[in-house]
Amino acid sequence: MIDTEIARPLELELQKLFGENSYQLERRPCTGKYRGHTDYTLVFGSGRRLYIGLDRRNYLNSLYDHLRAIRYFRAHQEENSWRISAVLTAHDTPFCRAETEIMPYNDTLSLTFYAVVVLHTSCGVRFVYRTSNMHGCLVGYKAPCFAFDSCMAHLLQDACGKMAYTSVLPMQDAA
Repeated sequence: MIDTEIARPLELELQKLFGENSYQLERRPCTGKYRGHTDYTLVFGSGRRLYIGLDRRNYLNSLYDHLRAIRYFRAHQEENSWRISAVLTAHDTPFCRAETEIMPYNDTLSLTFYAVVVLHTSCGVRFVYRTSNMHGCLVGYKAPCFAFDSCMAHLLQDACGKMAYTSVLPMQDAA
């Protein structure tokens, strides 16, 4: 079986797990230090972009890495939302609940650090909290810096303090 035959079902599963209807594989030649190499990115129908990696030789391994992460995120999405909400309600915060979501990076369509926490207030204002450590925690990376307790300590400190990693989401239109 050749790489493209192996890659196609993996790409389709990524498409499904990201909630997309279509995708195409974008290949772009690198410039500068990586001249002569090619970047691979899945561009979904919505325009969101998931960078896969540099060169074809790394492509399948990178697809498997992305799949492992998004599968873990989806399998634990509800549980993590509940756990984060429980911590928020146990502390004196302005937030009534939290949801873990997939959201492109700030003001782009890039799915870099896509796993975020959406914080809800009782008056309907929503905030998004995004850090590399929380992303790592939500996609199942195994290192001390991605531990749930340390990520929650930082979320509480940031979301209830200087809000360096927390931003307001636009209000949803009433239907």
